[in-house]
Amino acid sequence: MESFDILVIILSITLAVFLILAIVATVLFISFMKKMNKASETAQHAMQNVEAATGSLKRIADGTLIAGAVTAAWKKFSKTKRS
Repeated sequence: MESFDILVIILSITLAVFLILAIVATVLFISFMKKMNKASETAQHAMQNVEAATGSLKRIADGTLIAGAVTAAWKKFSKTKRS
C-alpha cells in the first residue's frame, strides 16, 4: 500500500463521518423547527384569547360608562324635578 492509498482511505472515512454528522444535525434541526412552530402556534392562540378577553372587557367598560352617565343624568334631573 502506498501513501496515496492510505490518504484516500483516511479521507473517505472522514467524509463518511462528516456526512453522517450532517444528516443527524439536519434531522435534529428539523425536529427543533417543528417544536418551535408548535410553540409559536400556541403563543398565537394565547394572544388571540387575550385579544378576545380584552375586547370583551372593553365592551363591558363601554357599557358601564354609558350606564354611569345615564344614571348620573337621571339623578341630576330627578333631583331638579323634586326640588
